[in-house]
Amino acid sequence: MKTRSDEKNRITEFLNDLSTNVCICTGRLGMGKSVFLKNLVKEYQGVYFRAYPTTDTMELKLLCTSIFVDGEYTEDEYSSIQVLMEKIKLKADEGDKRPYLLVIDNYPDFAKADSSFNKEFAESCKVLFTGTNVKVIIAGDSMLNMHKFCLDRTSPWMKLNPYIITFEKLSFLEAVKYFNVEEESDSIFMYGITGGLPVLVDKLGEESISRQEAVKKLYLDKATDSNPEETMKKDLREPAYYNRMMSVLADGVQRVNEIAEIVNKPKDIVVPYLKSLMRLSLVKKETPITEKNNRRKTRYSLCNTADVFWYKFIVPALPFYEMTGELPDIAEDDMEAFEREVFTEVCKEYLMEKSKNGSLPFVLDEVGNWWENNDEEHTTVGFDIVGLGKNEDEDASVFCECYYSKKQVEIQELKELIELTKKVRRMGDNFYMVFSAAGFSDHALTVASAIKNIILVDLKTVIKEAKEK
Repeated sequence: MKTRSDEKNRITEFLNDLSTNVCICTGRLGMGKSVFLKNLVKEYQGVYFRAYPTTDTMELKLLCTSIFVDGEYTEDEYSSIQVLMEKIKLKADEGDKRPYLLVIDNYPDFAKADSSFNKEFAESCKVLFTGTNVKVIIAGDSMLNMHKFCLDRTSPWMKLNPYIITFEKLSFLEAVKYFNVEEESDSIFMYGITGGLPVLVDKLGEESISRQEAVKKLYLDKATDSNPEETMKKDLREPAYYNRMMSVLADGVQRVNEIAEIVNKPKDIVVPYLKSLMRLSLVKKETPITEKNNRRKTRYSLCNTADVFWYKFIVPALPFYEMTGELPDIAEDDMEAFEREVFTEVCKEYLMEKSKNGSLPFVLDEVGNWWENNDEEHTTVGFDIVGLGKNEDEDASVFCECYYSKKQVEIQELKELIELTKKVRRMGDNFYMVFSAAGFSDHALTVASAIKNIILVDLKTVIKEAKEK
């Protein structure tokens, strides 16, 4: 599994934290939780158990098998959760002084095996493991069930001061190191189709591979278990309308009225569906960064570019692929639009990382975007990225545009960006940041070098800095 530096650091903090013995790990399917936790048990000591969807006695017997993997056990030893946890404590006492891990993956299946299991397990952890070197980690892909059993304010786990870790996708700066490509644009494409999901980055491997081969390997050669449809199966019962809505969002339709019209459902039905998808971290809702309470400007989009690719390009191509074994050609304009969306996400990551490590003349508190709708013409004008923060003691805003084409950015694009910022009512210092996949003209570079609040960044620089990090 590719490097998970953030999660590794947070798990290390948990293992060294004497105030709690419980860690709850969440994140959508494909984030690499299981591989990460298996390797963690190997690195330290303990038990890894992947819960199985069954009932009480069989579930405990399976857990018992994980605990006594090197020896025999009797029926008495899996008679209750309390007894099994006492065995864990004995094994920890027999080991060294390092943390002794008890990992239960697919935890919702364990909790569902018997209505009493969730509470009994939490109480046993509190009674037996407090003040010991036993560290309990529970994890699962089912976002709604993990919230129900573990993260809800009424959950018994909330009384144990749990350490909570949400596994996120790999950033471009992490993932690009594993892409064996020659062209910068191919790095953007590879990151887009994997969405930074560790399971897909791993599946792609580090071999040199063409774009079409990469798509087949990820999505078509064998059924992938990390596409959004598999993610939804963990929590949702009606895939048809959710799939339709995801397809509409992948096509760039973002406003509720338009979504409702296309799926032929009233708004009061569409909105709850969207909220369910948001709870699964598949869809995000946005308002302009300076108008957070403006409901009229609310828009929705898919969180992950791999999901966009799946619904926009793979699903429509499946009938053709089944008949021919080949993928139909994708229109150049459609692919460029997809890659531009990926490039914008990469630029946002770069901006946030640079602000975090103090490499910019301002420090950002939040990053989003800003736009203005023209309802009559059904058009939108705005920025790709807007960041709000401080420049020393003054408020500061950074307005960004991301140009993804084979043409270098000229001085005219810089002027247009500066002119557009006049529409945003915000006091303080303004900075202008322009990202370009193809670089900048000599004239644009000359002007930017003479004006301190203009920053130019090309894709080659982003990739170079990532690989050197």
